Amino acid sequence: MRTYANAYMLEPGRCFRLVENDRNSDQPMACPNLVVIRGQWRDGAGTLRLVEACAEHGAELEVRRPADQGTATEATGSRREPRRAGR
Repeated sequence: MRTYANAYMLEPGRCFRLVENDRNSDQPMACPNLVVIRGQWRDGAGTLRLVEACAEHGAELEVRRPADQGTATEATGSRREPRRAGR
């Protein structure tokens, strides 16, 4: 699937990439492929994002791990870190 510009979205359980819409070229659509990997990806501004991706778009990630590992907070691209013991 062709990506739509450098567009992305951060939604748990969905591939982060927006792709070209076959029916309406003016509007992107969410990548319909199943999420198989989670990792770090740099957006156009150079910000490192934690995202989920399908096998095709997972090749764009800098750091990868299977999608069944990690937390929901990581999947949303949130900058919050898990709370450490003793805090």
